[in-house]
Amino acid sequence: MLRLTQEQTNGITTLRLDGKLQGPWVGMLREEAEAVRLTGPLQLDLAQIRFVDHAGAELLRELLRSGVTIGKCSNFVRELLRMEGQAS
Repeated sequence: MLRLTQEQTNGITTLRLDGKLQGPWVGMLREEAEAVRLTGPLQLDLAQIRFVDHAGAELLRELLRSGVTIGKCSNFVRELLRMEGQAS
């Protein structure tokens, strides 16, 4: 399960993710991120992510390439993105 919480600060929307970014939750995050990005800058808070599957890691890399920033990130997710990026 993945819980998304949205907050606004200084014109930047932060999506706080809590749980596991996998399976159907990847599509949910994609849709939410696309909707938010229509209104302005988006930042992700990934500090409470406990698991990311391959599709979730690919989505995070895609969002980063499109200008989304990461405000907080667990060491697990940081290392996963680094390793997944090298594997591509």
